[in-house]
Amino acid sequence: MPPERLDTQGVAALCDFIERGTRAGLALHPIVPDGSKGAIDKWGKISRAEQPPRSAEDLVKLVQSGGCDGVAVLTGRASGNIEMLEMEDHCIERLEELARIAEGTGIGELFQRMTNGWSELTPSGGIHFYFRISDGHVAGNTKLARRPGADGKPEVLAETRGQGGYSICAPSGGRTHDTGFSYEFLSGGPETVPTFTASEVEELHRLFRILDEMPVPDSRSISTASPPRVAGDHPRGLSPGDDFNERATWDELLVDWTRVREATDHEGRPITFWRRPGKTQGISATVLGAGAWLYVFSTSTTLPTEEALSKFAVYAHLHHDGDFSAAASELRRQGYGQQEDAPAEADPSLAFEPFPVALLPQPFRQFVIEGAAATRGDPAFFVLPALAAFGATIGNARRLRIKTSWTVPPTVWTVSVGESGNQKTTGFDLSLAPLRRLQERALTAYETARQRYEGLVEEYERELKRGRQNGSTFVPNKPEPPVLTRYMVSDTTVEALAPILKDNPRGDLLARDELRGWMGSFDRYASNSKGKSDEANWLSMHNGGAILVDRKGSTAGPIYVPRASLCITGGIQPGPLRKALGSEHRESGLAARMLMAFPPRVKKQWSEETISPEVQQAYAALFDRLLTLEMAVGENDRREPVCMELSGEARARFIEYYDRHNEEAVAFTGDLASAWSKLEETAARLALIIELVKWAASGRNQVPQEVSAESMEEAIGLAEWFKRETKRIYAVVFASESAAQVTVREQLIQWLARRGGEASAREVRQGCRSLRGAGLAEAALEDLVGSGAGNWVEVEGRNGQGGRRFRLSG
Repeated sequence: MPPERLDTQGVAALCDFIERGTRAGLALHPIVPDGSKGAIDKWGKISRAEQPPRSAEDLVKLVQSGGCDGVAVLTGRASGNIEMLEMEDHCIERLEELARIAEGTGIGELFQRMTNGWSELTPSGGIHFYFRISDGHVAGNTKLARRPGADGKPEVLAETRGQGGYSICAPSGGRTHDTGFSYEFLSGGPETVPTFTASEVEELHRLFRILDEMPVPDSRSISTASPPRVAGDHPRGLSPGDDFNERATWDELLVDWTRVREATDHEGRPITFWRRPGKTQGISATVLGAGAWLYVFSTSTTLPTEEALSKFAVYAHLHHDGDFSAAASELRRQGYGQQEDAPAEADPSLAFEPFPVALLPQPFRQFVIEGAAATRGDPAFFVLPALAAFGATIGNARRLRIKTSWTVPPTVWTVSVGESGNQKTTGFDLSLAPLRRLQERALTAYETARQRYEGLVEEYERELKRGRQNGSTFVPNKPEPPVLTRYMVSDTTVEALAPILKDNPRGDLLARDELRGWMGSFDRYASNSKGKSDEANWLSMHNGGAILVDRKGSTAGPIYVPRASLCITGGIQPGPLRKALGSEHRESGLAARMLMAFPPRVKKQWSEETISPEVQQAYAALFDRLLTLEMAVGENDRREPVCMELSGEARARFIEYYDRHNEEAVAFTGDLASAWSKLEETAARLALIIELVKWAASGRNQVPQEVSAESMEEAIGLAEWFKRETKRIYAVVFASESAAQVTVREQLIQWLARRGGEASAREVRQGCRSLRGAGLAEAALEDLVGSGAGNWVEVEGRNGQGGRRFRLSG
């Protein structure tokens, strides 16, 4: 029996609502009186605010004449940024569960404001919640949670009506809904609609996404649940990623996240709620059931949203920018993965060897020992930034003469490679603290000098004006502006560094906790002449050579720095490192100039150890003493380095190392050959630093004129460690082209699996950024067919025209 028209009381109530809703700023629209819940006419232009909505008078007349029994709110801009969140009838019993979760995750007050604001009961038993968004735009209609339906199609549990949508509201009834029942107010109305910020609405969306009951993908049928295999994995062995999924815990993996609370879902399964770093309330992700999969709701992380992520996938995204091959290689290095019919021991040349701290001079050595103990970080994360800081402090004051035509500066570029949470930042900050204090004092002195200079300029201008008025030809000396002494810089462009190095002839330290920006600048002008000149200038700075930089948009001419000395230090994660130092930079020798360390990740643990004040003071005093080293004065009063010599025994020791090193280099090609060609000089540079640090600690007035055999022996030991570490990092981080191809293949399989396992080549080109070039998508799909991962299927297209689509196997 079809629904009946609204009675007199229902008409009066609906007309009253229309008047109230219009006054509250709602754009209301009539609904067809046939039970279909469709709009009487088009509302697109009204929704886009291109034309005004129907007036209250017009709508009231329509209702009173029997033209309709219901109205809808046009959600989005037309109604002042209104959004409606609907909870369907088949999950209403879980509303209390959501209230408990909201309270436990710090958004209980937000949830109450929503439920106590304007809410309605629908004829089918669902609930509508209305609210306004005060900042940002209203998104389109969005499905927040679903479950498998009886016919195989997903059934919606919670969704929104946003920009471009509409929501039928109370007290609509009569012929509006096919049941003939009315929409009923549960709380409030258009006058009490709550207002939330965009971030608060995002929290509510995340909360309702917990209702989702779609099944977790089966790792046995979808290969993307496991990481790609890398070179060395046995076909029947356990891959590093599978092993990681079994052994790792979410607490170890989400080390910077907050475990908010634990509960059980409607089926009694355990569910854990997590909050991303930087948030103080709400939830960002959940782990359901046995803990095999993470679902991320927040878009403010580097993790993909709205999909099931294994522990390995999370690890790859957090620490390797989603590079699954690099992640698998690193896990293999850490001992994950089992190979059947393979040697029991991994390649010993790829095992990390602890930094030889015993070779460091005191009190530097004690600072590193106590720093590593206090932070539970690797000693290398203290050594590398400190070496660069010592080298920069010495700067152009000294060079070491190896032979007449060969002198080396104390310039070193050090890179601490490590994943987030590996304490590389802590070591970086503590090691550079003395230079930061020196820089703060220099800034204070510069500010005082600048204020004095401004006063002198004013006096100069007054005196100049008086002279002109008196007819005097005397011109007073114009005061010279003060120069800021720089101990540390963070600029990563040659153009910005050139004037700083010109004003600071001793040299500087480029220190950045995250070196990705500096390395990314290598490719900024790769396609033009500026890119070539920039790279040439970087290479020159590593050797303390001259640079010539054209100033963009300046009429003052180029900047010439005859001896540009710049040490560099900072950290980077392995994934970004691999992307930043492409083959072209390894071939050019740019990467070869970097001394790198990549210690294995260790679990963070509390330590009662500290760096004693005496050791910190002694370490800081080394920098003060090194700054007393003076430069020589050459022709035209140009300041130049003082050259130190090698003692006879030190020279013999270096020659022995040099010959042995280059005998090793003969066996290398490609990247390692380039690296070995630069590492031959590392021992000499480190020997110069070690010798002068020893002098700074000794308190002797007389500056050494030569490097001792003992310092050279210690420097060679450090150089050998850096050589071994370079070889290991090149093998682990800079994966082969074939491994990179495996990564592309596996990422394509992941993308296909998320789409249901099927796509055309055109859809692949549109959806996969790495395969948008001509013919790349077709070639990648053919590769999958050839490997047995899927096959082509013929489908009937529009207008009877056929086509083919790729379909994953299984």
